[in-house]
Amino acid sequence: MSETERGGVRVGYGRYDWHFQPRQPRPIEALSITIDAMERLPAECLDLAMTWLCPLPNPWCSPSAAIEHTPNVEAFALIRRRLAGLSA
Repeated sequence: MSETERGGVRVGYGRYDWHFQPRQPRPIEALSITIDAMERLPAECLDLAMTWLCPLPNPWCSPSAAIEHTPNVEAFALIRRRLAGLSA
């Protein structure tokens, strides 16, 4: 997402924990969304971030799929390292 005030970029990652009822047709009982981290990048990274993120499957994206095309720019280095730790 982009920050409205400063135009910066925020990239978050975490997980969705779906809880289904035990009986068929097993409707969703609850959803917990956990944001493990939210990284702030400078505004000049917006185009790179969108080019990287838009083609990824959402919300079902594995860490390895996200790492595959992460921009090779210093601003994204921490994101690459953290995603690599999730896929290990």
